[in-house]
Amino acid sequence: MGITEQEAIKELQTRDEIFVAYSQATKLPYVICDQESFNDQVWVFATEEEIKAFGKKKLEDKILLMGMKYEKKDYPRFYGTLYAIGVNSVVWVDGENQISASLSRRSSHFLIPLFSFPVSILCRSSVARLRKRSAL
Repeated sequence: MGITEQEAIKELQTRDEIFVAYSQATKLPYVICDQESFNDQVWVFATEEEIKAFGKKKLEDKILLMGMKYEKKDYPRFYGTLYAIGVNSVVWVDGENQISASLSRRSSHFLIPLFSFPVSILCRSSVARLRKRSAL
């Protein structure tokens, strides 16, 4: 019996570490375009053994992959990278369970609870520059 998308999202939010398939050619997450939905998908695995098996299967197709381990503290950087390269879904693989979870902007239930980036982080360097200028 498989899991639902909501259960997969909760699992991704609460895991201490995940393993992501990366392309050795681009040094970016390995992206596959789904033939039915045309979603760009990144493959995320629960264990190192699962990503090794996926890499061996892709090696037979002459696709060189490497596995990247992300800890919980690195999730914002990982999801930021996915957003920047235009990925709109994650395929979560946990043993026999495999499900695609949407990352679209309309699907805010995935990213918003996971991370809320304060605007101050993005503007901190700009504020520091303005303070230096006003001090002169």
